[in-house]
Amino acid sequence: DGSSTCDIDDVGGTNYLQREAFFEKHNMQCETISSDNLNLEEMASRFEKGESIGLSVHAQDLDSHEMIDEISRTSFFDADGNYVDGDDRSNHMTTVAGFDRNFDGTIKNIYINDTGGWNRTSDGKNINRIAISADKFYAMCNNTRGMRAQFVKTKGGF
Repeated sequence: DGSSTCDIDDVGGTNYLQREAFFEKHNMQCETISSDNLNLEEMASRFEKGESIGLSVHAQDLDSHEMIDEISRTSFFDADGNYVDGDDRSNHMTTVAGFDRNFDGTIKNIYINDTGGWNRTSDGKNINRIAISADKFYAMCNNTRGMRAQFVKTKGGF
């Protein structure tokens, strides 16, 4: 229902409605756009104009350059014939840190800041800045239920 105490001590995961309520309480404007309507060019334009962008993702997609194993993303019948719903939901919130363009001006990568520890070096160090190629971004959009971007700015705009 979007209810939240907006108290820093009320920790844990939040949904997009709770984040919208939090931003509203703090005099900020938030527009939430679902993954089927996300466009990297539009996102970059809004980011370059000063809007902050939160991006909900399927966290396991951040641990490699490819999408995670498709078997774990899709529904299937197990050996006993039981239906198993795949884990294809958005389950992690990140912040967009920037964009990288090709020579022709099209978006090459979107960069996110992530403190969740999903992307690590071979010696176990956390990589907080993660590059996601445009192709992977759109594959994530097409394969992640509940993936959304939240564009935030102060009320009254910039």
